[in-house]
Amino acid sequence: MLLQDPDKFWQLFEAEQYASCHEWLLARHGRTPVEDMWVFLHGEVLRRLGRLTEANAILGKLHPRGQDASMRHHVEVSLGQIAESRGVYDEAEFWLRLYTAGGK
Repeated sequence: MLLQDPDKFWQLFEAEQYASCHEWLLARHGRTPVEDMWVFLHGEVLRRLGRLTEANAILGKLHPRGQDASMRHHVEVSLGQIAESRGVYDEAEFWLRLYTAGGK
């Protein structure tokens, strides 16, 4: 029942219980979710857990896909935040400029 209820994921996310969010995602979608939204959330949860290498790999694969602009912008911001956390400021600037330019 818990796995069938996406509201539970959002409750955990809003409560900043990212480890529980990660467990929920793995149990429901496995290590490779298919839908872009769940792929993004998997990467974002890993970023918030400090698992930057894994998050960067997941989000980096998601970015070039043909998803809508809103999703692309979220991915660009997350990739920029990962680069900033790693201290790679030129890469962070690249992603955040791409976001602010609207992908142009």
